[in-house]
Amino acid sequence: PKAVAPGESVEFKIRFKDQLGEVLARTGYKHDFIMGAQWFPKIGVWWKDRWNCHQFHADTEFFADFGTYDVRLTAPQNEVVGASGVETGREDHADGTRTIRFHGEDIHDFAWTMEPQFRVVEDSFTGSAGTVKIRVLMQPGHMASAPRYVSALKGTMERFDRWYGAYPYAQITVVDPPPGGMEAGGMEYPMLITADTSWWMPVGLRLPEDVVEHEFGHQYWYGM
Repeated sequence: PKAVAPGESVEFKIRFKDQLGEVLARTGYKHDFIMGAQWFPKIGVWWKDRWNCHQFHADTEFFADFGTYDVRLTAPQNEVVGASGVETGREDHADGTRTIRFHGEDIHDFAWTMEPQFRVVEDSFTGSAGTVKIRVLMQPGHMASAPRYVSALKGTMERFDRWYGAYPYAQITVVDPPPGGMEAGGMEYPMLITADTSWWMPVGLRLPEDVVEHEFGHQYWYGM
């Protein structure tokens, strides 16, 4: 009802309902796999004396202000869940669901994924800003590519740390989409990237390495 003066703040509560379709343009579901991206109403950005309310299209990058995300995801207890940010807590409920809390600081988007079949592979990278947790969510039939993902990611993080500066976040999550769900592969979100491989991937075909290196690069451009 009135203008927000310099130095003042305003709080909005936005109620929305979303239904994901079958995976397309890197968001949606495939069987038990869900990639929750572009799932909430993004706030328009005041930029160059006008509101930029950038729509989601398959062949564009995305535009939003940086902010802090505190997100609670409630899902069946058998789901393995990953998201932008770091997990800060979880609570099991009597109805068989579980609420997991994630916190993402100074990021411009928030994406999440879940699937009961995910196999979790964990590692870490220590760079100039300290230790970063690496969390890889793998398909059971793609486990041969897990060390390839990790090796490519750690090598890229080391090189980028030397060339461009430190990765400033506490975690990076790599999501391996399922067969038939590769429309979700090869994409970047803050602190979370989606990869690409298959059960037959030969050592000489460097697609897993190429995709991980490329998508991690987006943590710097456009991500930071």
